Amino acid sequence: MASAKVFQRETAESAKQRKLTEVKRYVLEPKKAYVRDDRTKSVPVKQGLQGFRPSINPDKWGYACPACGQKADALWTEKRIQGRSNLGKRANTSSVISDLGLQSGSSDFSLSSNLPLWTVLFTGFAIWFYKFLYSGYEVFAKRSIPTVRPIYPIFGNLWGVWNKDIRKWQQENVRRYGKYFGFYDGKAPVLYVSDLDMIKEILVKKFDCFTDHQFFSTGLEQHEYIRKFLFVMNGEDWKDARNAISSAFSGGKIKKMSSMMVECCQRMVDDVRIVTHQGPGIIELKDLFGKVTLDIIARCAFGTKLGNLGDPKNPFILHSSKAFRPPLFNSAWSLIPELFPWTQRLGLEAVISRDSIDFFVKTVEEVIKSRRAEKSTNKRGDFLEVLLEEARAERAKKKSDTSAKIVLTDEVLVSQCVTFFAVGYDTVGTQLGIAGHYLALYPECQEKLHAEIESVAKKYNGLNHEAIQECQYLDQVLSEALRIYPTVTIIERRCTKSCEIKGLQFCKGDTIALPIYTIQHTEEYYSDPETFDPERFAPENKTKLVPYTYFPFGQGPRICIGIRFAIEETKLALGHLIQSFKLSKCSKTSFLYSGYNFFAKRGIPTVKPIYPIVGNLWGIWNKDARKWTDENVRKYGKFFGMYDGKAPLLCVSDPEVLKEIFVKKFDCFVDHQMSPIMVECCYRMLESAQNIAEGPGIIELKK
Repeated sequence: MASAKVFQRETAESAKQRKLTEVKRYVLEPKKAYVRDDRTKSVPVKQGLQGFRPSINPDKWGYACPACGQKADALWTEKRIQGRSNLGKRANTSSVISDLGLQSGSSDFSLSSNLPLWTVLFTGFAIWFYKFLYSGYEVFAKRSIPTVRPIYPIFGNLWGVWNKDIRKWQQENVRRYGKYFGFYDGKAPVLYVSDLDMIKEILVKKFDCFTDHQFFSTGLEQHEYIRKFLFVMNGEDWKDARNAISSAFSGGKIKKMSSMMVECCQRMVDDVRIVTHQGPGIIELKDLFGKVTLDIIARCAFGTKLGNLGDPKNPFILHSSKAFRPPLFNSAWSLIPELFPWTQRLGLEAVISRDSIDFFVKTVEEVIKSRRAEKSTNKRGDFLEVLLEEARAERAKKKSDTSAKIVLTDEVLVSQCVTFFAVGYDTVGTQLGIAGHYLALYPECQEKLHAEIESVAKKYNGLNHEAIQECQYLDQVLSEALRIYPTVTIIERRCTKSCEIKGLQFCKGDTIALPIYTIQHTEEYYSDPETFDPERFAPENKTKLVPYTYFPFGQGPRICIGIRFAIEETKLALGHLIQSFKLSKCSKTSFLYSGYNFFAKRGIPTVKPIYPIVGNLWGIWNKDARKWTDENVRKYGKFFGMYDGKAPLLCVSDPEVLKEIFVKKFDCFVDHQMSPIMVECCYRMLESAQNIAEGPGIIELKK
């Protein structure tokens, strides 16, 4: 007869209550217990199996009270217990767990009591390193600010910028993220702002909250002279130094220096005349204007001549050209000294060349020493003379008033003169080269400028300070060149006092970047911004310019201190060249991007050409053209422009427009446009067929 043992079914509520009782008894209440085995003596162990839920198994293992020896009614058997032979040894909580080999059935796990030290250390280091890599990239997300997603940790967004055109990168992100967005310079958060109202507040109205200039890491910030550069100094040091130096750049001082500039420009004209007589007359404009700029700086800053600037090995030319373009410039290696400034000790330089700065420091120190030893009372009227007079006045005041501050120390004097050399050469020379380039591409503008210069020169018996003040079109040409290619693409400020602008909170310590190039190339402010058009700055059109859409020299109290000097020398240098020579395109002239404004003029969205000459073809040849077209339809809409090489193509996907093209207005679209390459291939196929026809005339059609 079949028999069975009958048990009362356990309800869910009673099971839950039982398990809670077990946890409270064996886990939550600290007490001693005995682990007992049938084959061993009972051994006392510390209660400590916390976190593991006991289950009842009345077969073997259990706990007993150390006082009365009464066996507990709950036994531990999550799984068959291994290592019984070790139970006779006295152990702490972790060793018991290890010996018992406790494991969870479905989510198998086991604990080891004696983890190796190296495992603990490695795990800790891995956690710390992960936090180090990825911490800090949530600054803008916490403030709900759109952010360019960092590509790699540590590098932030720099990895995606160093090998690109920073100007185009800025434009793309402004279009994508809006008038302000976040960016990570390594691990340092930078807030890009292109909203005009915000820019006005930052540069002018709330300047007291943004007084400092955030100069991105050069790897040489601790250089005793670089940290005294005016555009690197901040706070009260900057304010005192600017006040002391500003007198050297007054209108009256610039007027006195103008005659020295004219002498340098006339020597430039003589040098160009020799080149045109001895050869084909092809000149690299940037080199030409760089030399005359360096000559002007030497004369106006120190009253000296630099000798033969036509010699490419001239140390002043060599060091001026590489001062802000060291060997690592524009390479991936340039990120290393920027992200890790301590690597400067290994000789790595990101932005500023130490050798070039040291060369100019030594040169300036020798000139200052020579000036102080002179006993002549003749006034030179140059930059250094003004600064030395200011320094003497400060020292004299200090003798009578011990509380007076000495601002123009020898370090500051040398640093400002070095800045004059290193910065003036590259910025002004480049800007003159760009202006000359556009005049060669637009001969009608050049002829108009030449006529103006000739007229003014006759009136003043040559080009001088008074003459260029009346050259309105010359001013328009240089302004338009600065609009298209500003010497500095962005200016930076650091928030020194928390404030709120248009609902956006700026916190103390924030770095703000203002993208000058992007603003000056925005179609909202300048129609057809890629086209060179000096008429934008004609007197009758200047009133139409939107404020704060043109500031190549900056704005507000920290505007470039040498703006008057730069404008004076650029006008004189370009004016003298155009007065005596005609610039025209040659085989080396670069005008690769001309012609890519066909759709911009008509207000049609356009896929930006990646590279000149090939247009958008470079972005298609290695992709699926169908996917590429689909992506751009979603991005630009039902019609947009692209460039097949330099040929404009209008892509249309609007059904109504297609109906008009194919049917209703077919008489306007009767021809089939084939690629020039395809047409050439068809002609070659016909020529080959004709040659075969003259023979047997048998052709394998597939081939």
